[in-house]
Amino acid sequence: MVGPAGRVVGVDFSEPSIQRARSVVAALGLENVELFAGDIHVLDVATLNGPFDLAFTRAFLMHQAEPARTLGRIAGLVRPGGWTVVHEPLTIPSRFGAA
Repeated sequence: MVGPAGRVVGVDFSEPSIQRARSVVAALGLENVELFAGDIHVLDVATLNGPFDLAFTRAFLMHQAEPARTLGRIAGLVRPGGWTVVHEPLTIPSRFGAA
């Protein structure tokens, strides 16, 4: 989706997950994907080759001890005017009413 001039950077705390992702990236011949194993709270923008136009997380914050801190950290990796998109499941019933 980023096109040939764009790039994708993935971060996961789990080295085995990153190794699996790297094998998929290699099998698909994707040359514009970089993957890093580490703690998002510790990795800096320069290490990740940022800042970024978009940060996307899915079902991630619900596993964090301090989700607001983690979201702030992720948002800090995005350039001014960029987007942070967070996809988390809603609890049912949610404060928005029944599903």
